[in-house]
Formats: sequence, C-alpha cells, structure tokens
Amino acid sequence: MKATKLDLTLLDLVKVEKPKNLLPPKISCMLPKVGKVVGIDGDTVYLDFVDFGFMFDDVSPILLTEEILKKNGFKDGQFFAELYIQGWRVISDAHNLCMECERGWHMNIPCRCLHELQHAFNLVGINMDFAV
Repeated sequence: MKATKLDLTLLDLVKVEKPKNLLPPKISCMLPKVGKVVGIDGDTVYLDFVDFGFMFDDVSPILLTEEILKKNGFKDGQFFAELYIQGWRVISDAHNLCMECERGWHMNIPCRCLHELQHAFNLVGINMDFAV
C-alpha cells in the first residue's frame, strides 16, 4: 500500500524502505527509516530526518499493529485495543476505530494505518505524539 497526496498531511508518520527512485548514497544508507511529514510540494514529500524530498511512490504508510497500539497506551481486549484519553474512549480493531465521547458523540472510522489514527485524533482535538 502506497501513500497518496490526498491522505497525507503535515506531521503524519510514514516510512521509507526501498525507494523506486534514485537517491544519493548518503540517504540510501540510512533507510529504512520512519519520519514525520514536514512538507508536501506537488509529487514530493519532505520528511523530518533529511533535507531531501522523496517521491510519493517512495513513501509508505505504517500499518497499525498490536505493538504500535500498546506503545501508545492502548490496553488489550480480547478482539480489540482500548484507550481512554481526554474524555474519549478509543477502541481499535484490525480495520476500524471507534471513538466515543463522554458527551455521547460516537464515530466509526476505517483505520488501518498510523497516519489515519493520527487524523482521527486530530479531528477531535487530541494532540498526541505517537511512538512507532
């Protein structure tokens, strides 16, 4: 699965593994690497770990795993992981995110990748630095 211009925003966490496009040797030797998107210009994505732009084809989303959810405070359930944060109960399974607010708001969001989880949190005003 590759990222597209439409689903990435600033500060999204993504990875670069084996770029299709030619890279300078000093950049190639530091890959694979996870970085935050710090700029998007046309077909180019800029990440925080280098002053070099990658093509969108070179950038991949980070799939949500049980390990990533645990690193970010989610507790294990039998078929899901759960987190309480800033008045929200957040439940994630392998493909979806359910967010329930103590005010009664409820939303289900397709969520398979870390940047989608970041977008969901940002949508409800939760500012969180995610660990990978």
